[in-house]
Amino acid sequence: ILVVTASVSGNCALAFEAMGAGALDVLATPSLSKDAGRREFLLKISQLAAIIAEQVKQPPAPACHPDTLACGAPGAAEILVAIGCSAGGPAAVAELLRGLDHVAPAALVIIQHIAARFVDDLAKWLGGFSKDPLEIVAEGVLVEPGKIYLAGKEGHVEAHTCSRLRYDTNLGGLAYQPSVDVFLGSIARSWRGRAMGIVLTGMGRDGAAGLRAMRDARFFTVAQDEKSSALFGMPKAAAPYAAEVLPLSQIAPRIIRWIKTAR
Repeated sequence: ILVVTASVSGNCALAFEAMGAGALDVLATPSLSKDAGRREFLLKISQLAAIIAEQVKQPPAPACHPDTLACGAPGAAEILVAIGCSAGGPAAVAELLRGLDHVAPAALVIIQHIAARFVDDLAKWLGGFSKDPLEIVAEGVLVEPGKIYLAGKEGHVEAHTCSRLRYDTNLGGLAYQPSVDVFLGSIARSWRGRAMGIVLTGMGRDGAAGLRAMRDARFFTVAQDEKSSALFGMPKAAAPYAAEVLPLSQIAPRIIRWIKTAR
């Protein structure tokens, strides 16, 4: 299901609720009299068709670039919780945020498949459920304890060895943007502290390779179970690499317990 609305900003709560119920994406009503509107509409349909049918083998996730960011900044988080999701994700993440106390000393990063133009609205909407500050990832931002970060619109988000986040603008032909595999894979390669990877509801397989990389790197991994998922594509593909497969209602308490043991 692709939701089309005349005003995304005016209907953002309804749009994200629809995505929480399983809609794949939201698109502003295209102006069919303009080439740009036609191209965007048809491109979105083709992207969703590729995700649903998995007709094209996805290329490998882009490699994490060598770290060129300044290191040694005080106050950086050493404990990271990474959440990846797609269809059904906004509602699932909102429920998680409602169930979390303050996440410090950890930081939390959310990778949600969503069109770039809706990221700002999603950040505002999710911020209403969070007890901690929630912001869109800025290029080179230092990951700080007690903060929640939402992947933005500049490309795929990567974690680097200096406890910073940055964007890879080489999309590598991936159908998903931002890619859960790219982010979780970068954690496996580059994160020097403790980390927990979580794959929630969504269609397709994005997140499976990344969760496997995290499990191989001995980070803690979780996938959402089938019954509580709006769409059991992503978590099903990731489940073989999850240390625990849990219903959504149990994931927030598990995050809290894991943060306490990771200190």
